[in-house]
Amino acid sequence: MIERSDSTRGKILSILVDRDEMTRSELAEHLAADPSVHSSDVDHLEIVLHHKHLPKLEQNSYLEYDYRTGILVQSQDPREIRSQLEKQGHE
Repeated sequence: MIERSDSTRGKILSILVDRDEMTRSELAEHLAADPSVHSSDVDHLEIVLHHKHLPKLEQNSYLEYDYRTGILVQSQDPREIRSQLEKQGHE
């Protein structure tokens, strides 16, 4: 289940759910363009993603994250993720 306390992780999954894979840089750019995200600094967001959000989402089996290349690949059925996001009001 997606943590209710962290809307950033919900946003990450909302972005990733429609893609098979993307890079950490692309994800940071998407988040920086979202006015509800606390920072528009792409470099800062990449650091926060790398150290905080992506490891947690990987630990919970939502995605696979290659730390060396920065590539993210969803690891759950997108329909299941969408269902969880809708239940928690992230979409």
